[in-house]
Amino acid sequence: MARSYFNYESMLRWRAEWLEKQLTGKLLIKSTDRDFEASRQALLKRYVTFEFTPEVASVNWSVFLNDVQQHSGRHKHQGGLVLFIIEGSGSTDIDGTRYAWKRGDLITLPIRPGGIEHQHFNDSAGNACRWVAFYYKPFEDWVCHTMTHLQDHNAEPANSKSSDCSSAPQAALEHRLPDFHYQPESASKQSLYDALTQIRDAQRKLRGPASCIRNGDRLPWEVNRHGIMRWYLHPLFLYTALRNFSAYLQTIPPGSRSGLQKHPGDMVFFFLRGKGHTTVDGVRYDWGAEDLLILPIRPDGVTYQHFNDDPNAPAFLFACEPNLTFLFDLDRGSSFEELEEAPEFRQGGAKAAIAAYPPTF
Repeated sequence: MARSYFNYESMLRWRAEWLEKQLTGKLLIKSTDRDFEASRQALLKRYVTFEFTPEVASVNWSVFLNDVQQHSGRHKHQGGLVLFIIEGSGSTDIDGTRYAWKRGDLITLPIRPGGIEHQHFNDSAGNACRWVAFYYKPFEDWVCHTMTHLQDHNAEPANSKSSDCSSAPQAALEHRLPDFHYQPESASKQSLYDALTQIRDAQRKLRGPASCIRNGDRLPWEVNRHGIMRWYLHPLFLYTALRNFSAYLQTIPPGSRSGLQKHPGDMVFFFLRGKGHTTVDGVRYDWGAEDLLILPIRPDGVTYQHFNDDPNAPAFLFACEPNLTFLFDLDRGSSFEELEEAPEFRQGGAKAAIAAYPPTF
């Protein structure tokens, strides 16, 4: 029998080392821990980059900040990323179509055959214009992610046409997926193979008219058990250009806190404004504006809770995780539970107050 460099004992050690890293690896990356990189593409600050930041507990994420001073370079790679606008306004050229965005919006780079060619623009060169990007490495190979640099950021950009996405959600409502089977069926109106084709066709149509921009000011705030949140991507949203992430903006009122949640892990939080701390399995992590926290993956899940330490100003954070709801389930081998409710959930009139005076990021 041929000798293998990787045997059963090696596998046991490998998984034990991986688990140890989830227990002891770095979870909080401060903005001051990272420097900006001046590249052909843009001015970038990389918080985590897969296995290239091995001190971090999870090597599944790439999270980086882009300072768009005039316009970025132009390159081509497969989509599947989301970019949250921290500051300023501008637009993104995706395959020759220009999509406008502003602070509080989310750019969703779509997944298309062969990848997408794109470039980012600042509406007011010289004024602050920044976004933070989130990408999940396990998705990379599944969509054959490659990258080609096409144009430096200091070169003259190509012309593009503006998009009109005002009717996209309405058009998407015309498309339907096959019914789920909640119990075994002896016969069906169509073969299961034909159902796959129907799913494919519906997904293609949903991907076509869907806007690549999720406009924050068009999305509702909700007061739920975990706190005050605005959803950009959700497992129930089928009409968005991307469906591989769940993502929301959360605000925590002065001196308040989120709910206490038990979660399977591998979720990232980018703190946009304010100062506070987050407890993860009882350990405190103090954060400020533009710091990043990543939940580790542990056998029994992790418990976490956010606290706003400022008694006078609200805090804002952006949360993102891979949408594995129907690939695994929400428990994902551990548990998804709200163990303690956010104070605002039980406050009389809180929902009406949020509806009348929505939080402003």
